[in-house]
Amino acid sequence: MVAKVLHTYGSLKDAKTGQPLFNKSAWKSAKNILTLIKRGYLPDAPGIELYYQIGLDCKNGGLPIYRCMCGTNMTEGGVHKQICSCVPVSGVSPQHLYSCLLDFILRNNLLVRPLIYFLGHIND
Repeated sequence: MVAKVLHTYGSLKDAKTGQPLFNKSAWKSAKNILTLIKRGYLPDAPGIELYYQIGLDCKNGGLPIYRCMCGTNMTEGGVHKQICSCVPVSGVSPQHLYSCLLDFILRNNLLVRPLIYFLGHIND
């Protein structure tokens, strides 16, 4: 199904530039993606629901909120998931958001650095 989409739309021309939507590099990436799919590395198999609805976001017009059935890796669960708790959800300027992220990075680094130092010196 993915190959059909890529071949259907990849060779179409951009309305403004007249160039194909996929250049040589994009076709190479598409071929690599198809290889990953054929080898079974991408988990979206037909008929298997990987996301389920856990509620509605009443503050944003009732948009559905989903949860992923896949496991959480250390990057997502260890850092990325925690970022949400330090970022305001509305009425934020880019400068405010940037300051919140810098604060999060500093606090995270102060907490993680002693652990990395300790782990690095276990064999000493």
